[in-house]
Amino acid sequence: MVVDIVNPLHKPTLRLNFRSRRYHDSPAIAALITYKWDSVAWMAWTIRMAFQSLFLTSIILITGNQIYPVIKIWYLIAPILLAMALGALGLYLELLEFFEDYKLYISSPYNIVDVIGYLLPILGFIQLLDSIIKYDNTNVIGDSRLLSIGVSITYFQIIYELRVFRDVCNITTNIWTIAWELRFFSVIVVFIITSWTHTILHMLRGRSNDCFIVGDNGDTISDRWECPTRSAEFPYNPFAAYIATFFIMSGNFDPVSEYMRSSGDLTFLCMMGIYYAILVILLLNLLIAFMNVTTTRVEGEGTLAWLNNHYLHVGKAENLSFAAPGFRQRFDLFPQYLYYTVSQKRAEEFGESKDLQGKGAG
Repeated sequence: MVVDIVNPLHKPTLRLNFRSRRYHDSPAIAALITYKWDSVAWMAWTIRMAFQSLFLTSIILITGNQIYPVIKIWYLIAPILLAMALGALGLYLELLEFFEDYKLYISSPYNIVDVIGYLLPILGFIQLLDSIIKYDNTNVIGDSRLLSIGVSITYFQIIYELRVFRDVCNITTNIWTIAWELRFFSVIVVFIITSWTHTILHMLRGRSNDCFIVGDNGDTISDRWECPTRSAEFPYNPFAAYIATFFIMSGNFDPVSEYMRSSGDLTFLCMMGIYYAILVILLLNLLIAFMNVTTTRVEGEGTLAWLNNHYLHVGKAENLSFAAPGFRQRFDLFPQYLYYTVSQKRAEEFGESKDLQGKGAG
């Protein structure tokens, strides 16, 4: 990190060529990566993790004081500037990594989360500073909701940094794989929810004739915006209506429960029954089935992703060891030869997976 800050134009000594997970599906490669991680890469990761934790801690303290005030918001300006500096440093290092190998960088969704995790809090802090300066000691409510969103992304950042642990990596790999495999299914679900939002809005809020309202002076006034509707509870705003339809899908019938209970509208009741059958019974069960199939199909990918994550950290640590003067000479962490052992069972399993049984797999 220090080398990157001092000399951002330096070129890495080593280039990672074996990026695909399939290259790590070998006991020998796994042993090499494990040795390199245990000897040197964990130190570089620990420094990175300490930086991430410091950034998250600063966000927690600032936003915590916004929620449960201990000191005046005005006194948070210095901590906010410090947190912004940490975020800018993290964003700068991510930018250097992008320019080093942009194809490798954008191929990982975790890097995108890192960028958003630094950028959103910085923008949120700018929004918060603007509110502090403009509206301090007034009755105007300021806004820092960009920071609210940035908080959740930063927590995800920490989870993704913990992928160096096998179990965490297995879970995150399954989540990303399922999300990617079900992307088209998700589009279909969004389209269906949109169609039912439109249907419910039209059935409860749609006008079939012009409305006439008698004014106080006895005159008849035509005002299309004041037509009575069948339900005052279902949201009129299109986006709010979409969210309400989504929550109905999860079992929250509050936006339509009063109308269903008191109206006796048979058409609407039948329509809601069809909606529930399609979106809840059919689509949600299909979603669960697809997730189970995808999880079974990608079984074992988590271990390879874990090794690949260690491999990337090893590459960064190796380059830092070359950039730090005298590091490789001072520490005996880079032997010329590595010897590893593997059990007969593991060798046979590897041979069977590669169709090498009987060809020296033992």
